[in-house]
Amino acid sequence: MSSKNFERLRTTLKEKGTLPLDEVSKMFKKNEFQTKQMLLQFLYNEITELHPATDPKKIKYLYKIFKYFDIAESQKEKDSVTTHLNKLARLCNRRLNKLYKDGQLDLASKEPNVFQKLLDIINVTKIGLKYYPTVPGETPVDEVSYELLNYLIYDVRNYNYLFELLKTFPKNLNVKNEKGNYLIEELLDKYISIVKKGDTHSEIIYYEKVIKLFLSDPKLNIEEATKEKMLRKLERVLVEVRNSHVEEYDRVRTDFFINEAIRDIKDLGVVDDIEKLNYKYDVRTIFPKEVLDAVYDKDVHGRLDYIDCRDKYTITIDKEGTWVYDDACSLEVLPNGNYLLGVYIADATLDVPRNSLVDLEARKRVETIYVLGGPYTLLPETLTRKLSLSAHEDKKAIGFFYELDSKLNVVDFKINRCLINVDKNYSYETANDLLVSSNDLEEIKLLKNMYQISNKMHQNANERLKYRTLKKVKKSLKDSTAELPLDVSNNPSGIMIAEFMVQTNSFIADFFQKHPEIPFIYRINLSSYGNDIIDKIKDISGANMSFEELLTYINYICPPSVYSVTNLGHNGLKLDAYCHGTNPLRNYSSLEIERIIVEFMINDGRGIDLDERKRFLTELCEHMNTRMSLDNDYVEEVKQLYKKINE
Repeated sequence: MSSKNFERLRTTLKEKGTLPLDEVSKMFKKNEFQTKQMLLQFLYNEITELHPATDPKKIKYLYKIFKYFDIAESQKEKDSVTTHLNKLARLCNRRLNKLYKDGQLDLASKEPNVFQKLLDIINVTKIGLKYYPTVPGETPVDEVSYELLNYLIYDVRNYNYLFELLKTFPKNLNVKNEKGNYLIEELLDKYISIVKKGDTHSEIIYYEKVIKLFLSDPKLNIEEATKEKMLRKLERVLVEVRNSHVEEYDRVRTDFFINEAIRDIKDLGVVDDIEKLNYKYDVRTIFPKEVLDAVYDKDVHGRLDYIDCRDKYTITIDKEGTWVYDDACSLEVLPNGNYLLGVYIADATLDVPRNSLVDLEARKRVETIYVLGGPYTLLPETLTRKLSLSAHEDKKAIGFFYELDSKLNVVDFKINRCLINVDKNYSYETANDLLVSSNDLEEIKLLKNMYQISNKMHQNANERLKYRTLKKVKKSLKDSTAELPLDVSNNPSGIMIAEFMVQTNSFIADFFQKHPEIPFIYRINLSSYGNDIIDKIKDISGANMSFEELLTYINYICPPSVYSVTNLGHNGLKLDAYCHGTNPLRNYSSLEIERIIVEFMINDGRGIDLDERKRFLTELCEHMNTRMSLDNDYVEEVKQLYKKINE
């Protein structure tokens, strides 16, 4: 590999972090196997020329390269990568030994060294290739992960390897033995044993660090019952030691280390800290038994008129890994040559009647909260899965049908209760790949036609893009003062679905705006900014303005949206009327709006006390605005907590 290509790769990795492997392959016109060989050669060259005094934090771009070697598609590739990793390990050891020999590095030094850091990552990567095989016929991960952890903790006894392993490997680590006991319980028994025996402090501290790591790592999610069991065991040891006839020095020493472990479990465990935040913000993480029982109380569907739309080719597009699908869409050509776009929203109205036990619990929650350790769902998981528009299952939905002419203008609109059967649950990534593919497949045609329609649907689509960009800017400012991500146009399928939902929400809100006598929940936004706002923010962020001043300025021009029974329009989306009615499985406003849609847009609305309904919705809007503001602060505190733990 030429020095010019080395420089190009180095610059790219420093600027963009870890790119997808296929992007690196395209950049250098190589297949994935050749690309991995090139990256290994690049690593060898970089480590050879690396200065010993380099701060390990300065070469994060090198650490990220090892992510490319987590998966081996064949035994040949696995053997080749392992051989090269062994070569890199020998190089790091040679560099380390020379430093020790020349007296530039003290064996007792606790300061991190760049070659030791690289050596740790190399060895963890090798372990990953051995224990997380992808070659057909090899042992699956869950059968070996418990043995792997035991091997690292008790045989290798290298805390750095263990730390890198928990940071690098997937979440599905098996941390229980055949009897169902947690590995951390065995660790605690070992810790107690060496403390009572009076073993060296270094060994005691090693096991204490490992226990802390298990308690704080969110992947392991140690149950409260297990933590309580560990505390009771430590407290019994304290009583035993204090009542024994050991020498004063040994008693004080044992007392000290056992109390250290108690403090770790009580105060340093992330679960305890999260529980404090849950209490502080009144976040409901579990459903009461009576609510869960009510989910199975009775068959709520009865006899209703559902239009059968199961023959329509229907898809969902959402985040990778989600299991909650609120919305789906279809597209077909009508006999008159027009398009019929169908937008389907999961029908939760029958399973969650207003003022039922499940509804009252959802009303307290207001929304699903997404945090590490979560999500904390709006509805019980079993009910959410039942209502979610998962592929290849008959599901009930509210269908919004838009007829579009050859110029993609909406010429007719209808709404019905529907029975659908989704054909595909796409991720954004998969849908985006299909949108740029040149293969002439029906599903690609469908997606491309949908994308064209979404671009045409609203004359202010560009203004809405600026609004979404500002929201991203606000989010990035809260997370970091790093460079602002001012471009949000790189997710075409995400923008497409957002446009369909905006269109549907605006159609719903427009109907109720034209019938002001019917109480309704509007989503209002009073943002005020001109077309030059993005450039202005760029100028300000580079000027002599503090982070707090910048965030205050952006909050002023782009305040949070709120719920209201009084329609003041949505300035951010450039709409006269807007609502939030397309996420009934994740948002209480959508659930309540879905009921209102059924009552007034599908049924005739007779027998409803409009004055009483307006009072109810006014109070509900106040409650939802307050709760969502608290949830926003809660999510930020949880992020900061995990950031502090991982530093």
